[in-house]
Amino acid sequence: MKYVFHEFKSIWPVSSHKNLESLITGVRYLYYPDDFKNIATFRNPETFVVVMRSGDLKSMSEIIKAGFIHIVQINRPDFAQEILTSALMIARPMSFLNNPLPFILSGGTTTEEDKNSELILPFSSTENRGFLLTELEDFLKKKPKTAGVLDLCIQTADELITNALFHAPVNSKGEHIYQYVHRTEVIRLPDDKKANLFCKFTDYRIVVGCEDFYGSINRGAVINHLVATLEPEQIKPKSGLNSGAGMGLRFMIGNSANFYMYCNPQKQTLVACAFLTEGMKANLNALKNIHIGLR
Repeated sequence: MKYVFHEFKSIWPVSSHKNLESLITGVRYLYYPDDFKNIATFRNPETFVVVMRSGDLKSMSEIIKAGFIHIVQINRPDFAQEILTSALMIARPMSFLNNPLPFILSGGTTTEEDKNSELILPFSSTENRGFLLTELEDFLKKKPKTAGVLDLCIQTADELITNALFHAPVNSKGEHIYQYVHRTEVIRLPDDKKANLFCKFTDYRIVVGCEDFYGSINRGAVINHLVATLEPEQIKPKSGLNSGAGMGLRFMIGNSANFYMYCNPQKQTLVACAFLTEGMKANLNALKNIHIGLR
């Protein structure tokens, strides 16, 4: 059996080893394509991290069909953070959910300087949309390196706001109450169900995400959409905004470098995308890192 900490601890600071060992010591991984010849021997595939040595989007689709939902690319420069994020989502899902940004951006560490690059905007109505997008744009313009992916970040935020207001709300029976409401209608969430749009940037990465407090994602439906999204012909840049089926997965995954989703049923859902600051092309062409935590 292969364990993430014992194999990859050398890629993380020595000062973090003691803490990480206690957190993720039991998390396992396998290599793609090397270990997939023995795929039938792996039980509970959702508890493994798949480390891709090679492969394309079609390969990723096949991996997810087999039940694996944490995929990281070993040949990308952010591999150290990404495999740690997967391991934490598997081993300590609530720790990740309570404070996801440090794990997404820097493998679990944060500084005072980092906090100056963070934006959190609560919202509860479609009437907040214009304000949210304007605030996000103004925030990102503080960092010149965000210019090349500014439009992608704003469009992703629009998808996330739409999801939180139209897809997430359910009634006491678990029925989605606004999913088929026309997108021009005014939606208002209860005060105790306000969602949060968040963003944070570093010199090389921008994270845009949203959390809602319904935890209403259907695991099977999301996995099916994810498989369809990763078919190579589906991953294309999108020229306009569209609320779309499948929570905008096709847009968000296709246009970002990294995708994160976690759902604590009936309590909370977090969805986030990370963009490389090198520009639009770097995100459209990058091999994707995908982290899904669905209970």
